[in-house]
Amino acid sequence: FTENPVLGIGFNTLKATGSIGIDSSLMVVLATSGAVGGIVFLNWIIQLLKTSRSILFTVSFVSVLVHSLFNNSLFYPWILVVLMMLYGISIKPSQG
Repeated sequence: FTENPVLGIGFNTLKATGSIGIDSSLMVVLATSGAVGGIVFLNWIIQLLKTSRSILFTVSFVSVLVHSLFNNSLFYPWILVVLMMLYGISIKPSQG
């Protein structure tokens, strides 16, 4: 993040540019997509929390976010599937 703060280094070049892995999911987002991607990612998180009508989704999502500060758990596929299923049942159906 310190070398390319605006746009980041890209996901596929993360291993090549650093000799160690990054444990924090949020640091992975900042390192790979820079400040622009970090702002978009935080905006996405805020929109998810605003549109959710379920306390179960909100508590689950916030707990995974806190855990992902210490372990790269936010991007595990099985965690994303569970979170998106909880989100899907928590949103209000659109009136169309």
